[in-house]
Amino acid sequence: MTNHPFHLIDSVDWASLSHAYGEATNVPTDLRALVSPNPEERKAAYTSLTGTIYHQGSRYSASAPAVAYLLAILKDPSTPDRAHLINFIMHLALGYDTMHLPGGIDMRAWRAQIAELKSPDYGAVWNRRMDEWIAQAPDDGARHWRRMMRAIGFRQGQEESLHAFAAYEAVREGVPVFRGCLEDESEDVRLWAAYALAWFPEQRATSAPLLEGVLDREPGAAVRACAIIALGLLFGCWDGEGDGAPPEGVEALVSRLRGYAADASALVQWAAAVALVRLKQQEPYHVDLVVQCLVDGVSVENAGELGFPFYGGNIVDYSAEVVASLDVAEHPGAAPAVLNALSRASGVESLTLVSVVLRLAFGSAPGETIPFEQLTEFQQRTVEVLANMGPETWRWGNFVAILKEYKIPSSQEGCRKYVGL
Repeated sequence: MTNHPFHLIDSVDWASLSHAYGEATNVPTDLRALVSPNPEERKAAYTSLTGTIYHQGSRYSASAPAVAYLLAILKDPSTPDRAHLINFIMHLALGYDTMHLPGGIDMRAWRAQIAELKSPDYGAVWNRRMDEWIAQAPDDGARHWRRMMRAIGFRQGQEESLHAFAAYEAVREGVPVFRGCLEDESEDVRLWAAYALAWFPEQRATSAPLLEGVLDREPGAAVRACAIIALGLLFGCWDGEGDGAPPEGVEALVSRLRGYAADASALVQWAAAVALVRLKQQEPYHVDLVVQCLVDGVSVENAGELGFPFYGGNIVDYSAEVVASLDVAEHPGAAPAVLNALSRASGVESLTLVSVVLRLAFGSAPGETIPFEQLTEFQQRTVEVLANMGPETWRWGNFVAILKEYKIPSSQEGCRKYVGL
């Protein structure tokens, strides 16, 4: 890269901005290092930026101002590590994509939330909600933690939400750049470009035809699968738009997606099934296919060093979330399949499955512990699986917190006693 757009860095007053560790004066050095010819310098820069302007999913006042430069270097084909660059840019836009799946981005709801945050009455609204939240705490420990969160004040949460939205809006300006990357020579770049376009439903009318073009010409199964999921998310976000009528082109898309049932790639078959569920156009076969993924997994071909983009590459957990979005009464085999997958999982990898299977078993969390003999058969089986999970799972605080939410004994000894083991 010869003509570095460093003016996009130099024009920002970084000293007036902040990141996770304070004043953002070190950000310009890291941004410049992203185009260094030295791969170790680039790696160190990404690591630093991930810890400062994107820290554990949070965005800061210095996050959005960095985006214009990031998009400018992405546009240059000579920039190194462009798949990594798209990945980082999308983290700035979204936080963790697991927070937005399987539904995608609901821009109407998000913009309404931001308008509320900017309202002069928001402080009173926030205090009232926090008081209700504290009153609903399941135990003294949770009540104490929630009071601590209230004591931090609404200002921090308000600012973090506004910074996150500002970062998303800044990245949205780069949609034309992502579209151009769909024809890049690098399969990794094409893969991540397709992923990026999934998250901007307001640009669906112009992005969708390009993603369908990817399906016509793309040899790589991972890229095609990514484009399919992106289309499902873009068109699936019509919920609540206008009169609720499907947007133009969705019927043709559904027909096309159903044709992938016979695709040579199991990954493409799975992606089409996921997209059809999001579009609420699934048939029993598609649900069975997603459920089967929970049992056997899916091989991801040619997804590059970073892996498959959606859900951090964890297709089993993504599938579990898709199953949880279904009406289980219409698909009685779905919930047992998630429970079966949970019985074979352990440690931190089991946490999403635990959350999903409890949602499937109980719906909303009960207000108090239900006697074991009063549980349904599936609820009993679920708690038995949880009681029998190993210490590598029980040692996780997140696991225990999920059990507390559902009023299930939160020690292994207590849980085993509860189920009669």
